[in-house]
Amino acid sequence: MASVIVFDGQVGNASATVYAKSGATKVEGMLTVYKQSGGSWVYVDSDSETTTSHSYVSLSVDFNAVSGGYYKSVFEVTVTKNGIEESETKYNYKTCP
Repeated sequence: MASVIVFDGQVGNASATVYAKSGATKVEGMLTVYKQSGGSWVYVDSDSETTTSHSYVSLSVDFNAVSGGYYKSVFEVTVTKNGIEESETKYNYKTCP
């Protein structure tokens, strides 16, 4: 399970990929980007995928960034195997140069 945020000037990209263990019957992923504003986080954009045909999910969010802005990506994954769901969340933080 990996996720990153990168900037090219004032264009940002958050991406995330997860490869489930063998035998997974469903993989659900959601990647959401937020920008810090004052003391709170403001929604920017998101991407999601649910699959039952393969054991991985790859997500990407392009967004307009503000120089000096502080961004957070939240990558949420739920994998179903043998009828049991396992969930994990990964956070990344990065400042736009």
